[in-house]
Amino acid sequence: MRETISTRRTLAYVAVAVVVLVASGGIAYWITDPCPFLLSSALVRLLAGFIAVAIYLRWRDWRILPLAIMFFLMALRQIFTLFSNAYGIDEPWLVQTLVEGPGFVVTFLAFFGVLYLWRVFANQARVQAAEAEAARRRRQIRQILDSQPSLVALANSHRVLNANRSLLEFLGHSSLESVGSSTQWLQELFQRGGALPQGLSWSEFLFQQRQADAEEVQLRLEKDGQPRVFLARFCPFVEAEEETIITFFDITALEAYQRELEQRHAEQRQMLVQQSRLAALGEMTGVIAHQWKQPLNTINWQVQMLQEQVAQLDDPRTAEASQSLQSILDQLDFMNSTITNFRDFFHPASQSQAFCPCQAISQVLQLLEVEFNKHHIYFELSCPDEPLQIWGRMNEFQQALLNLLVNSRDAIARRRREAIESQGIRAGKFDGIIGLHCQVVEGSLEMVVQDNGGGIPPEVLPQIFERFFTTRESEGGSGIGLYVARIIVEGHLRGSIQAENVRQGAQVRVSLPLFTLSGQE
Repeated sequence: MRETISTRRTLAYVAVAVVVLVASGGIAYWITDPCPFLLSSALVRLLAGFIAVAIYLRWRDWRILPLAIMFFLMALRQIFTLFSNAYGIDEPWLVQTLVEGPGFVVTFLAFFGVLYLWRVFANQARVQAAEAEAARRRRQIRQILDSQPSLVALANSHRVLNANRSLLEFLGHSSLESVGSSTQWLQELFQRGGALPQGLSWSEFLFQQRQADAEEVQLRLEKDGQPRVFLARFCPFVEAEEETIITFFDITALEAYQRELEQRHAEQRQMLVQQSRLAALGEMTGVIAHQWKQPLNTINWQVQMLQEQVAQLDDPRTAEASQSLQSILDQLDFMNSTITNFRDFFHPASQSQAFCPCQAISQVLQLLEVEFNKHHIYFELSCPDEPLQIWGRMNEFQQALLNLLVNSRDAIARRRREAIESQGIRAGKFDGIIGLHCQVVEGSLEMVVQDNGGGIPPEVLPQIFERFFTTRESEGGSGIGLYVARIIVEGHLRGSIQAENVRQGAQVRVSLPLFTLSGQE
């Protein structure tokens, strides 16, 4: 098409030249009266030559130059002829050869040929430069595409036109030729990712994306056995409406981070629920303590008065009566301390502080003493003699320990029931044992809770600290106790917790950093 337009334009220029030549002759003949014919003809053709040069400078069309040269040669011939006639000087041989008769045609064709060859070589050099620039730009685009961590493909409804290195490496290929230009593998990729329904072709899927203006779809794929999540974005190619740039963004880490945030939020909500329950129990315990304190103090005062009066009696039975009254005072003191411990346990600490773990353990054991006696559980406790401190909230530490001990108590009670059902053994013949042993190991307090409750099924042992996981659904287990213990130990006290099976039972090992005057270890 372009060659046809160029040929037509050349013929048009030749026609214009012929018209100008004829017109210049006519104009020169018309103005012969004031000027000699040769002079007027030369001036008109010089003017035509300058007009042709001006047109060339404006449009930069090389075909104008031969016309300008032709006008200048004809004007030059007429000027020499004018001088030859005026002064009787013979025209130079070179001028006669170049501009008269066949020489004019040869000269014109020679100029035209030189210009044509110059134009051909100039065009060839320009084409080579353009091809080199295009190749350089293609290399730049390829380098930019290959440097992207995202997977990028250029495709239409029937063919995959391009793909970057990341996409080819993900597919396990080194070049597009090895994977193929068919859209079949692209269709299978979207089908495996769950974004393209079975039975829907790639062209139909691409058409639906364009009609619905759906710019993004999510794919769940696997690479080397690891799950990967991609967000595929469709962008129409500017140079061709039927072609689409497809970019796969790896959002695996982002989705994992979102899941972690959701899990943390769920943990925080669960902790808030737990703390709100503790706060409610604390308020109720405070009310009970307030209501009980004064009657207990009154009873305590009256018993002391009776004790003094009995001591003044001269009766051999006063010793037995004094001993009974002292037993009543001891029970009253125990009730007072129990109420105080309950109130302190359910009262959330406002901020972290250094506290003695052995003292906190003693308070928890005092709360569970009745429960252990009820279930015939013998408790063993060993704590270091030297004063120790850990950093955190004591009531949270006590809550975590209470959850561990209650879990051991339930395991022992369950084992006793199973023994009674299977062997007919009386409950009193099976004694449960819970041991709590503390020691200092490399600047940390290592606390081991061990029981003889039969242990944990090995297949569920890695899951016991997960949220809502329980093996006692039929008994009303919620799966919160051990989960909250892990959150407190690992998240709040910056320690570690792990469980394992031992002989006849389970063992939970808790490690907490000790607090020193120079800071927390």
